[in-house]
Amino acid sequence: MKRYKNLHEYESEHADFLAQPIVKSFLEDESHRILLKEVVVEGKKAAKEQLDLRFVEHYYLYRLMKYISILSHYFSNHYDRERRKQKKHYLLFLDQPCKREGVQALISSLSMDRENGESSRMNTEFTLLDIAEDEVLYNSLLQLTEKERTILQLIYIDQWTQTEVAKWFKDTPQNIGKTKKRALVKIKNELEKGRE
Repeated sequence: MKRYKNLHEYESEHADFLAQPIVKSFLEDESHRILLKEVVVEGKKAAKEQLDLRFVEHYYLYRLMKYISILSHYFSNHYDRERRKQKKHYLLFLDQPCKREGVQALISSLSMDRENGESSRMNTEFTLLDIAEDEVLYNSLLQLTEKERTILQLIYIDQWTQTEVAKWFKDTPQNIGKTKKRALVKIKNELEKGRE
């Protein structure tokens, strides 16, 4: 192997080789640069063997990281593709197309006219009881009073605020909040009893 006066002379003669990303990353470690200097300037065979061994380890780790990167990229794309396909095939109950003319999804027919304070939901056949697919949940909703069911309908289905619901019921937001909390506790207790 040709010997050089100093490491700089070797680097200028082999600039293309040293510019390769894997070699560049290998030589970022100062101990590797010292070994390279011992090999090209001093001609030490032990240093050459040590440098070769360390490069093989570095190359193996580099390839392993590249492989893991490719796999993670592939599996994340595959997961996203499958997730989109699943969302398309298995729509949530409220996002499914409605069978009534002029209504695109069931959730759009569950809205209320906030301007007039009148419930367009009252004019439809859809309520919380219609949406509940689980028998235990359905029975727990039956245990609620009409006011409690209406408050839950307005807050969770129609996305009304407690203040809007309070105005509609001509009540205070605090009372609406207490009624909502009481209804949710009733549902929770019924679900826990029903699932035992």
